[in-house]
Amino acid sequence: LFQLDEPITKHLPIFANPRVLLPDGSTEPAARDITFRDLLMHTAGLSYGDGDSALDTLYDAAGCGWDAPYKLPLDEFVRRLATLPLAFQPGFSWRYSYATDLLGYLLEI
Repeated sequence: LFQLDEPITKHLPIFANPRVLLPDGSTEPAARDITFRDLLMHTAGLSYGDGDSALDTLYDAAGCGWDAPYKLPLDEFVRRLATLPLAFQPGFSWRYSYATDLLGYLLEI
């Protein structure tokens, strides 16, 4: 079981210490961890990696572009996703993303 405001790191420690991509290409530590609520509301800071931003380029380089879930086993995809910076601070904004894929993985484990 999980609580909506519980950090996902309780169940998936590889998402500890997330970093947020800044406009200049550097990163800063996230103010807090991603929660289950963030995943459900698409406010986790994740992306689909399907655009032409610097973040999308990083997703593509990590093998996490728009078609990654069709090419990789879910556990490998999630492991790669955990290495990527966030688009924004968790809970600060929203963006459709792989949040639902990550949530599905969390329900599996």
